[in-house]
Amino acid sequence: MGEVRAAMVTRVLRWTVALALSAASVSYTAFWLYFNAPLATTMSEDLGLPREPLLQPPVRLGFQLRYVPGLRGVRVNRVDPAGPAERAGLREGDVIVAVDGRSLAESAAPYLAAYRAARPGDGVALTVERPGRPEELVLRGVFEARPLTDRLAPALRMIDRVLRLFPVVFLAVALPVLFLRIDDPHAWRAAVLLVGIAGVARTPESYPGVGPHVLALAMAWRGACDALLAFLAYLFFSTFPTRSPVDRRLPWLRWVLLALGALFALGGIGTAHPGQAWLPASLTAVLGDRLTAGLWHAYNYGGFALALACLGATYVSHPSGEARRRIRVLVLGALVGLTPVVVAGVLSDLGVWQPPGWVATFVYLLVYLLPLSFAYAVVKHRVLELPVLLRRSARYLLVRRGFVVLLVLVGAVASALFALSLERVLRVEASLATTAGVAFGFVLAGVTAPGSRRVTRLIDRAFFRDAYDARLVLQDLAEQIRLVTSEQDLAVLLRQQVERALHPSFTIVFLADDDGRMHTDDPTVPDGLRDLPGDAPGLAELARRGRPRPVEPEAREPASFLVPLKAECLVPIVGRDAHLLGLAVLGPRLSDEPYSGEDERLLGSVASQAGVTLENMALAARMAERLQAEQRAAHEVELARQVQARLLPAGGPHLQSLEYAGRCLQARSVGGDYFDFLDRGEGRVGLVLADVSGKGFAAALLVASLHASLRSQSRASDLADQLGTAHRLLYESTETSRYVTLFVGQFDEADRRLRYANCGHNPPLVLRRDGRRARLWPTTMVIGLLVEWTPETNEVALQPGDVLAIYSDGLTEATNGDGEEFGDERLADTIEAHRDDDLEELLDAVFAEVHRFSAGEQADDQTMVVARVR
Repeated sequence: MGEVRAAMVTRVLRWTVALALSAASVSYTAFWLYFNAPLATTMSEDLGLPREPLLQPPVRLGFQLRYVPGLRGVRVNRVDPAGPAERAGLREGDVIVAVDGRSLAESAAPYLAAYRAARPGDGVALTVERPGRPEELVLRGVFEARPLTDRLAPALRMIDRVLRLFPVVFLAVALPVLFLRIDDPHAWRAAVLLVGIAGVARTPESYPGVGPHVLALAMAWRGACDALLAFLAYLFFSTFPTRSPVDRRLPWLRWVLLALGALFALGGIGTAHPGQAWLPASLTAVLGDRLTAGLWHAYNYGGFALALACLGATYVSHPSGEARRRIRVLVLGALVGLTPVVVAGVLSDLGVWQPPGWVATFVYLLVYLLPLSFAYAVVKHRVLELPVLLRRSARYLLVRRGFVVLLVLVGAVASALFALSLERVLRVEASLATTAGVAFGFVLAGVTAPGSRRVTRLIDRAFFRDAYDARLVLQDLAEQIRLVTSEQDLAVLLRQQVERALHPSFTIVFLADDDGRMHTDDPTVPDGLRDLPGDAPGLAELARRGRPRPVEPEAREPASFLVPLKAECLVPIVGRDAHLLGLAVLGPRLSDEPYSGEDERLLGSVASQAGVTLENMALAARMAERLQAEQRAAHEVELARQVQARLLPAGGPHLQSLEYAGRCLQARSVGGDYFDFLDRGEGRVGLVLADVSGKGFAAALLVASLHASLRSQSRASDLADQLGTAHRLLYESTETSRYVTLFVGQFDEADRRLRYANCGHNPPLVLRRDGRRARLWPTTMVIGLLVEWTPETNEVALQPGDVLAIYSDGLTEATNGDGEEFGDERLADTIEAHRDDDLEELLDAVFAEVHRFSAGEQADDQTMVVARVR
């Protein structure tokens, strides 16, 4: 009860401080904007345009004017002394009615065209009406080059207006971060830093009409922000996303900066400039003005330099490449945004160099990169997991509905521009132009509606990824897993695939070593948990279950060693013998949703593929060790044969109503025949026999790939889907000349029916108890040969005493000295003669009869699987 009350008090205090901070910062920003509002747009010199262009023409005549339609021309408001216009005789109050003989009665277009076409030194004829003179005057002026500073002046004024709004940009990033992550220390440090930068906006020369108390509060806020800014920058950049090496070695440095900042803040109250009243008067008298100024500059610029150094050191030294990727944009934004302004400030305060206005403008524009890069890192790379909170609180408003609102605004602007163009350019009547603009808006909305729905779905998937396609995840994993060369690479691949599909808050992959101990290299795991004994509590139970298990709060005791990790789902990675090869530990999902049954099935399939890969890695590693110890090629071939032999099953799931056995006799040390017994669930077994085209190592590698594919999907509920995935993987990973004949059958003990797919393989024999014989003819073509392939299945009922024989062509195509083949009939007769024998004895009899018939010669791999219904 006491802990709950303390937590409530702490949360209330955080909200109170956050509200007070936001109220103060917003109030000061509004106060500042009121007295620093951008000036109204002035008339463009010479052109008299209602809106100032960003770049003035390259020539000038030296006067200002305004177009007045009632005067049939443009009125001269001012004439520059000693300019081309004055030399030509133009006076203030004159009305220019024609330029080079082109009348201005309808519009100022001829005047603007003359400016655009002119070059320095070109002449122009101005027809002028002068008050008090009945006749028109024709004055001839000569254009002169406009100074570059005058040409750029409108653009610089526009940039200045943008700079005046920079406090709004900083607060727009700071306050959402603070209130959405109010319990996160990183969010507090980031928000306070951005609020501090927003509070150091340059003060105007005066605040007319402001009361003394309000002015004192504003000055105090500005002075405190200015004085504490260096400390706030160091506090954030030395701890985000983890503590910097500098902060770990010099933990007292932050307290020194805080003390100096507090002293300068006290000295700056009432002036808004800590540099003008740096310390209380008593200390200033002791230190002297010069030493005090040096102390201020050392604290201010030294603090920023240390902050940037900490950020760079954290980025370079962070052990996690993913973490470095997520903060890369923030690092670049901070370095590029703050370094120039700090360097310019140092050079200016030391009197070394006073940057010109355009340089200062550019430097201050770069500061915008800091909040923008931080916002990008938050949204794109989830450095503070804010997208998850946005999804929970305002997903449809800010993303889906927000996009629709944006389209409406764009449509309204486009309609207004269309109507304005009709009215101004084509001289269409205002009411008709407005009607046409509204119609244009409706047409635009109809055209963009289908596209807006597509974009909404893309935005939703790009930012929140609500759903995943399990087939695509497994296919992508199967394709990439072939490129994995080490257990560490496999761990990284598993973490990436799981985080892409399910978005857990963390994913930790433990892998077993040769001694059975579980180990991880993840730097976020505490040192005491990176290496776990193989007999740790709960591991044996996980290996026995062999399936992902969600962790409920009351169920954490079996795996008590994982309690500090706050895991929510455990995914065991087991081998064929139920031996634990690894363990994936998943934290809560970022969406706060529990792991569903579909999620667990996906994780189970991923773990199954990982288990097969780890076993193959282990086999490959043992084979490599043996290969290094051997010196002759025969030893290498023998090792390969052993590896392939390990792929053949030592047994299968026990069924009450079916007994089965298999045997493979290879023509070479390694071959292309393969059989397997798959555990298809309670009361079901899968019988597999495949014959790969070719022989030798190439065929053996294809056998291993097929074995891994079928094994990883042994629990798939649909036989056709399983075969479709195996075909696709074989087709995409093998040469066009490679293919596999395959028979896969699934016997269900409940109804004693065999559902099967014969992919271009020899038709298996069914020997009925009453003496009848049946053959299971192909249901589809071979796999892995053509891109277009449709899996088809069939089924047959088996009765007690029936014998099923699945075999490769190496048995029936074995030849004697006369070139005669052993054939299907001899094979069926041999099986019939020994149908009541033990299955291993039946296999002995078949292989012995084939060996006798072919006089010991074997040209192809010989494989058979027999099954008998009890």
